[in-house]
Amino acid sequence: EIAPDDQCSIELAGTLTASERRDIRREILESEYRRQLQDLFVDSIRFVRRGRLGLTLHFKSGGRVLDSGDKVAAFAMPATEAADALIELAILKGWPSIVLSGNEAFLRAAFALAIAKGLAVQPRPEQLQIFTAVQREKAKGAASAAIAPPVPPVQAAPSFANRNPFNLQGRKGMNERLRGNRDDCGDDTDSAPVRPRGPRM
Repeated sequence: EIAPDDQCSIELAGTLTASERRDIRREILESEYRRQLQDLFVDSIRFVRRGRLGLTLHFKSGGRVLDSGDKVAAFAMPATEAADALIELAILKGWPSIVLSGNEAFLRAAFALAIAKGLAVQPRPEQLQIFTAVQREKAKGAASAAIAPPVPPVQAAPSFANRNPFNLQGRKGMNERLRGNRDDCGDDTDSAPVRPRGPRM
């Protein structure tokens, strides 16, 4: 069983009543929710185990995520992997706003992902400096992308209907279509040499 003293976590912002917490906790134990977890982490999860504190997601990388209903916490995971997993879970749960806890590397990664995915964040007072710095970096990146020179459009290859002047259907136009296709091939097409035939015996 994973101890609750986690380093990296995300929880639903706002105050919940005991009844609301029980309802959210009940939802994570439903089979439909477990199926959604498997679909969400299809390539990276090994298995999901139910425990006293909630659901534990065991990842192929060796890390674990504890889903307690109104809070998700990551253990033994790099900061970027933990941020990605927890933000995806918050979005899956439909949380309108979140509160983060963790070290600076996790906070930077999680703030950046939340902003990119349109998930509202309520930074704690001691996190405001990091949150503001991430916001500035995102805004600077968006501004440089906005003034980047436009990429010239790629010319689409002409369709067969456009390059075939005969545009004939069925057996009636077969010779014309074949002739048109031969013309399209150009002069580089190799043909097998014709061997002269001797007189029949």
